Amino acid sequence: MRGPDLADVAGRLRLVAPQVERDAPLGVEWLNGPAGHSTMLMLGNPPASLADTTLEDQERLVRGFISAQGELHWMIESEGRVIGAVWIHCVQTRAEVGAPELSLMIGDPEYRGRGLGKCAAELVLAWASKNLPSPVTMRTVVENEVSKNLILGLGGRPQGDVYKDQDGLKWQNYRLPVDEPPRIA
Repeated sequence: MRGPDLADVAGRLRLVAPQVERDAPLGVEWLNGPAGHSTMLMLGNPPASLADTTLEDQERLVRGFISAQGELHWMIESEGRVIGAVWIHCVQTRAEVGAPELSLMIGDPEYRGRGLGKCAAELVLAWASKNLPSPVTMRTVVENEVSKNLILGLGGRPQGDVYKDQDGLKWQNYRLPVDEPPRIA
């Protein structure tokens, strides 16, 4: 289901509702593009699951964003372009990870490394601090230094030990503080 529209005060980005017609073609572009498979590996998808996506696959995915119960989904928009997605599982979906659980992806490689993922996460955490139980959890593949640094920059603290999933990938959970809304730049 869609989350409420959110925007940072500096005007760098907005979090908007998913739209099948707009977002499904972007998913195909991002995932089938030069950085697509490496992006999926960084997000914790096992190598055996990597295959090019189709427009139909992405339409189904975006429709799922819109209709999902117990989850809130936003598309990340910057400079008038959708550049990624952020979502929060309000109910527990994995035994290893508590809820609410925050996830995000900057799908457009041109917009990575600009602090927009952190800004999107801060917007969602500020909203969550008023609307969801605390704490919020994030997890990352242990080898994903970019994601780990993002989570630590949000004030995340390791929660529990490193664990392996059924595909043998090593994960670390982090607890994010939401007692006080983060300062949004």
